Amino acid sequence: MGIGTLAVKDNLSVFGKLGFFNWDGDVRTTGARDKSEDGTDPMLGIGAQFDVGKHLGVRTEYEHFNVDSALIGFLSVSLVMKFTTPSK
Repeated sequence: MGIGTLAVKDNLSVFGKLGFFNWDGDVRTTGARDKSEDGTDPMLGIGAQFDVGKHLGVRTEYEHFNVDSALIGFLSVSLVMKFTTPSK
């Protein structure tokens, strides 16, 4: 997966991601034959991150997955904690 980031302001950045993902699914029903499928399909996403401080940020992103013929969208909001090592 590739991720590209663009700083809009000192504490605000936008990003995009593009790549592939592997999936594996099982379907079990009563009175019917079980079905198992897997594959590798494309995915993409866009988002933004607002840094509240040096070690804390809030991120929102939308990811789009194409699983065979099903289109799946996922919207999330995350808290980002940054761990840095002291420079020498």
